[in-house]
Amino acid sequence: MQQRYSCTSYCPIFFCLGSDWTGVTLKEFMSCKHNLANNRQTRMLANLTLVGCYDHSAIPDSAERDRILLDSAIENLRQMAFFGLTERQADSQFLFERTFGMRFGRRFVQFNNTHAHKADITDDEVSAVQRLNRLDLALYKFASRLFDKRVRWSRAVHKADSAVSWHVPGLQAADDDLDSLLDGDNYNGDDEQEDDDDNEP
Repeated sequence: MQQRYSCTSYCPIFFCLGSDWTGVTLKEFMSCKHNLANNRQTRMLANLTLVGCYDHSAIPDSAERDRILLDSAIENLRQMAFFGLTERQADSQFLFERTFGMRFGRRFVQFNNTHAHKADITDDEVSAVQRLNRLDLALYKFASRLFDKRVRWSRAVHKADSAVSWHVPGLQAADDDLDSLLDGDNYNGDDEQEDDDDNEP
């Protein structure tokens, strides 16, 4: 019989250098083995009971534990009706509206410069962060591919709908704003946002 775990019983709360992370350097932050920031997105999406939650003795093999967590997170993401990507605001809005059949009153605004851009870190530190978050990087790679696939499919359906909507009174006019979101087929979420927020791709 497989043992069942209650994640609330095993959820650790640790701050390696005091009662919180105030004043902690990046190196100190990364060196904390109890740091729950590492691969956080994967854990948030995965079924933690599959690995005994935070009881690492349930699956001592860290590689096996990582594989189970990543597989679970990927499958749960795949089952979600919708998810968006922060750096793909226009596509995320379009996909949401097409998925749930509703319209937002305003267009989403793309901001690519975050507080992370202000960080002064070395290439070695970037590599260290990537190693510590290798599950999240793998999850993001999958999410990007799945997102692109869903956007392409929704665009194809939208264009097919538009092609036959000319004889339906009022339908084409209602879809004009959606068309404007799809005009930029070369839209790249990594492009830097112009100073004028009205220049939404």
